[in-house]
Amino acid sequence: MVLDHYLEALLRKPGAFPGSTALEQARSAGRFTPVHDKWWAAAKAAHGDAAGTRALIEVLLLARHMDHEQVVAGLAATYR
Repeated sequence: MVLDHYLEALLRKPGAFPGSTALEQARSAGRFTPVHDKWWAAAKAAHGDAAGTRALIEVLLLARHMDHEQVVAGLAATYR
């Protein structure tokens, strides 16, 4: 499973994201990093679970237009 294929559906149902197989596979493949997890936790703390998860999914959609490394660097910078 490729996480990117499910992002639009997960925007509508963000509660399905945390336990999804696609997320676990993205973690295993190194595409969803500890930086993603830290930023996601901060977004959920600031905006609530659903809105914070939607914000993360919107960031993940950036990878369609930017390099993965640029997205991770941006997440790390905003987390700091």
